[in-house]
Amino acid sequence: MFTQTVTIYHKVEDNKWLTRVVNDAHVEKIEGETIRKHGVESSSKLIAYIPLTSINDGVVEKGDIIYDGISPVTAINKANDILYHKDAFLVTSAENFDFGDGQKHIVVVAR
Repeated sequence: MFTQTVTIYHKVEDNKWLTRVVNDAHVEKIEGETIRKHGVESSSKLIAYIPLTSINDGVVEKGDIIYDGISPVTAINKANDILYHKDAFLVTSAENFDFGDGQKHIVVVAR
């Protein structure tokens, strides 16, 4: 079940992002569009389940960026350096579930 890889960009300060490749995650992508008065807007989102054993420091926060797979961009200075990719999503929530051995994980929702 946890067989996928994601890349996480965590903002540590202005123009400084920490890039991590995380293995053994589970990713669900939901693709969609919303029709607005002035055109079509993407309503796609990504939900990632990341075991705490897969991520050393366990830090994923709102405003971080998650990329489905290994990102071709290794370093960024601002969010727009990566968000133009179709597999890059802005994290809107990250919740830590500390259920005990073997079940500890983070659920990341991104748009």
